Amino acid sequence: MIPANAHGARVFLASFLVLFLEVALIRWMPAYIRLLAYFSNFILLASFLGIGVGCLLAPSRRRLFVWFPLLQAIVIGAAYFLRLELAVQSTGSIYFTSGTAEPVVVVESTMLLPLVFVIVAVLFATLAQRMAREMAALPPLRAYTINLVGSLAGVGLFAVVSWLQLSPTWWFGVGFAAAVPLLLTGEMVDGRLVRARVAVVAVNVALLASTLGLVHVMARGSLWSPYYRVTVGQDGP
Repeated sequence: MIPANAHGARVFLASFLVLFLEVALIRWMPAYIRLLAYFSNFILLASFLGIGVGCLLAPSRRRLFVWFPLLQAIVIGAAYFLRLELAVQSTGSIYFTSGTAEPVVVVESTMLLPLVFVIVAVLFATLAQRMAREMAALPPLRAYTINLVGSLAGVGLFAVVSWLQLSPTWWFGVGFAAAVPLLLTGEMVDGRLVRARVAVVAVNVALLASTLGLVHVMARGSLWSPYYRVTVGQDGP
């Protein structure tokens, strides 16, 4: 666990988690909500908006990071229950379907896309507020240096796990490992370290673990190249 006064370590972890999770969701969500593959910038724009709002809310007395595990569970759950596949019924028509044997249904993208956008933006607002609060406890030059190093480490590590063709279980496992110390050590509010209740921490860790389990279930039967999710199956002997 990170020592209570280790502001630099918490800045690094928060910065790492923001960028790592951003690039992970940009790649992971369109693989299941196929509609997002045609609007790939939605996740990027939502994360940028959330990061900006979270930094602006750093002076607020409300602690948003405590809601991060629940919001991440909602995002993963949305991808699980709203997963949409492509169905080509004719040479002139492409439909988005649930990927089941049910009849093709029309997807109201004007409702789905804003919903996903808002959820992702709020998720990153909780992370960015924590990051900004930890940075405010350090001298500006040191804070921004650690922030830059942590951000680059997040992007760099995701590039490595993609190159190694590791499944999303590993991606969100890394996110789990980065988030748990931040949950355990509390956060800076008005210049003092405030810890969450033990019960709240336990529930949040359980939410992160259950989310990781759901990601693992969703990744079954798929291979992950450095660029794409490839669904595999057996046809015949």
